[in-house]
This record gives sequence, C-alpha cells and structure tokens, in this order.
Amino acid sequence: MTQCIPSENYIHWIHFIFGDCVYSTQEAISVLLGYASIFCWLNAQIPQVIENYKVGSAESLSINFLSIWLAGDAANLIGCILTGQLPFQRYLGIYFVSIDICLLCQWIYYNSRDKRRRNNKHRLSTNKQPPHTDPLSKVFQHPSVRTPLLIEGQQQAPLKTLDDELAPYSASSSPSKWYTLNNTDNKTTKKTVLMALFLFGTRLPAASLVSASSQQEDWYTVVADNSLIIGRFFAWICTALYLLSRIPQIVKNYRRRSIDGLSPALFAFAASGNLTYTSSILLNPNNTRESLLEAVPYLIGSAGTLTFDFTIFCQFLYYWRQKRKQQERHHQQDHHVVA
Repeated sequence: MTQCIPSENYIHWIHFIFGDCVYSTQEAISVLLGYASIFCWLNAQIPQVIENYKVGSAESLSINFLSIWLAGDAANLIGCILTGQLPFQRYLGIYFVSIDICLLCQWIYYNSRDKRRRNNKHRLSTNKQPPHTDPLSKVFQHPSVRTPLLIEGQQQAPLKTLDDELAPYSASSSPSKWYTLNNTDNKTTKKTVLMALFLFGTRLPAASLVSASSQQEDWYTVVADNSLIIGRFFAWICTALYLLSRIPQIVKNYRRRSIDGLSPALFAFAASGNLTYTSSILLNPNNTRESLLEAVPYLIGSAGTLTFDFTIFCQFLYYWRQKRKQQERHHQQDHHVVA
C-alpha cells in the first residue's frame, strides 16, 4: 500500500479502502468518481448478455456496433500492454474485451441458429410433393399411364411436364451463395483495414527506434518516447472507435422502429461510466496543462459518446410510448368487439 504523508487535510478512510493519498475534498470527489466509473463499466454489458439469453435472440443488436466496440476495447488493451500500464488496468482491459467477445458470440450463435431454422422451413416447404412423384419414373412410364381418362362433366387436369417435376430439385441456391461471398469480402476488407491500422501503429515506434539509434540517443529516453507515441496513437484510435460504435445501433433502432430486445441498463451504465470518468478528470485538482492535453482524446471519447447515448435514450422513450399507444388501441378495439 502507498505510504501517505500525514497532514491536516489527509483523508484516512479513502487511503484505507482504495489505497489513494487524498488531501482535499475536491480530490476525494475526483477519486470516488473514478472508481464509480470503473463500477459502471464493469456492469455495463452484463444486462445485455442476460437479456439476450432470456429472449433467445440478439437480433436487436447491431453487429457493427458490437464489432466497433470490441475493436475499441482491444485497442485500449493493446495500448495498456505496450505502454506498461498498471496491472489492474490490464485486467480491466482483458475483462472488457472478454465481455465484448461474449456479446459477439451470442449474436453469431443466435443469428446462425435462426438462419438454419429459416432455411430448414424453406427446404421443407419446397420439397413437399404428392406421393409417387419420382421424376425418373415419370420419364420411363408409358404415355397412356400419364394421360388421365376423360370423364364427362369433369375437366381434364393440366399435365405436369418433366420440368415441373424437376423444379423443386433444381432450385438454385445462388442468392445465398452470393450473400456468402459478399460477407466474406466484407470480413476480408475489415480484417485488412484493422491489420493496416495495427501495422501503422507498430511501425511508428520502430521508425523512432531507427532514428534514435542513428542519433545515438539514450535507450531509456527512446523507450519513454515510444511509449508516449504508442499511448497517444491508441488513445485516438479508441476515441474514434468509441464515437463511431453508437451510430450503427442508432440506425438499426430507427429502421426497426423498435427497441425490443435492447437492455436500457447497457446504455445507462455506459452513459454513467462516461459521465463519471469525464467528471473525475476535470475535477482533479492536480491537473496541469500538459496532463489535460494528454487527456483530450479520453475526454472527447467519453463526452462525445454521451451525445449518442442520449440519442439512444430518446429512442427508448419514443418507441416505448409508441408501443404503449398501440397496445392501448388494440385493447380498446378488443373491448368494443366484446361489447
């Protein structure tokens, strides 16, 4: 535990619980808001995991929202590892990536299961045929067998041709194949983009090392400079990814005209985490001009996503009211029918 210097304004209980040395009320508020932010983020995605399990579906979530969020947390974890952050920061990064992967696996599992069910239903409906309709046996039958007798007062049923009989067996599945190819290309493109970003990020410190070695700078200074470059790079990458992550989900909610299946606690905890994190940084009395400049990407990422979270909250409120009005109209119609 960190050894604190006793003073008149020293807050002993914060040091006893959290191990932080705090000497003013404002600093105590900043520290407590920081831990409140960690608590909110630890509980952010869990309600959505539970909601997906209850309804047996993840259709309400946007795959782009989950993928971008995972990419942001992964960039954050890589930055923590490469810049040598504290162990608990690395553990938090691993936890965030793990829970993101859990949500993504739920989406893949439930959507793959639903797709298989739809394909099975479609295959069963297209393969339904009357008994004794083997197309090969029809080919080798005598024409008289295939020609029905004409009975007075009864219309002759149209004859089925060989093409009609073979139609269910020759139905092409090319649309699904084309969709598969397109999805593969999209995945390849996304992987290429992410790989390019990763290579670009890892080449920056390498170039600095070559330049430093050519100028014969001190090794420790080079390491410190490279860590700072890596940290800044991944900080801005995280900011961009976090800001972009909400947009696909907002668009999906608008297209569905519904928020069914989404857990409001997910965005409530996320908004609370961003708000407390931003407040913790701004209220810290030990801030300097340099420290605030280093925190700019984190402030933009946290404060910026609050705007998108507010938009999602408005969607929750609006579509919930629309659903309630629709239920009331149906109830009134049923009441009039009974009366």
